[in-house]
Amino acid sequence: MKVKPCGYRVLIRPDTVEEKTKSGIIIHQESINKEQKAQVLGTVIDVAEYAYHEYAIPWCKTGDRVLYQRYSGMRVPDGKGGFIEELLILNDQDVTAVVTEETTND
Repeated sequence: MKVKPCGYRVLIRPDTVEEKTKSGIIIHQESINKEQKAQVLGTVIDVAEYAYHEYAIPWCKTGDRVLYQRYSGMRVPDGKGGFIEELLILNDQDVTAVVTEETTND
């Protein structure tokens, strides 16, 4: 199934939360939820035609890593009682920030 956001919406693939640390320690599910209560990260998969239409410059594009409100948007159903790859469709204004890697000039 292919999904194309419409109107003022953005299609996001949320990052997966690691359940183990790099050293192999298992993180309790309750701790993961506390850590991510307010906002989460994801990657923009697609942007609808009218997203950011009201603004002079769109603040995110396909491929950007973004920060968004944890409970915003809707999950995309697969038609079989499940959801497609945990995809989310958000309103364009639900994207809080674009996340970039910092580079240091050493």
